[in-house]
Amino acid sequence: LTLRKVVRRIGPDVVLSYLRTPSAYAALATRGTSSAFIPSERSSYAPPAPPPTWSERAALRTFRWGARIVANSYAQAEWLNTLGVFAPGQVMTILNGVNLSRFAVTPVPPPAERLRLVTVARIGHEKNPDGLA
Repeated sequence: LTLRKVVRRIGPDVVLSYLRTPSAYAALATRGTSSAFIPSERSSYAPPAPPPTWSERAALRTFRWGARIVANSYAQAEWLNTLGVFAPGQVMTILNGVNLSRFAVTPVPPPAERLRLVTVARIGHEKNPDGLA
């Protein structure tokens, strides 16, 4: 409820979320708002992937409300698609890392308008929150 109040108050253009529980919260918080919801499923499994538990399936079903569902590997995207709960083309893969030979460092131009963005995720020491700040 608190997250929903924040989303309604600041009206972000996009709400990004990572992992199942934060994504389920973000899905519920953005329902009926103009904020786009984009969950990122980061779990990984060695093939064959186990079927999701009932609670995992319930959380994953909230991802259907997302503009897209992002997986960080092709195997994860394939697993998500086998669940049969997402629209064709809704799951996409964005691999971790950047191909530096393809993407050169260039100055970022100032945006025409200010982007308002909310992300819902866990902050742990291994995530380097000091570096983010």
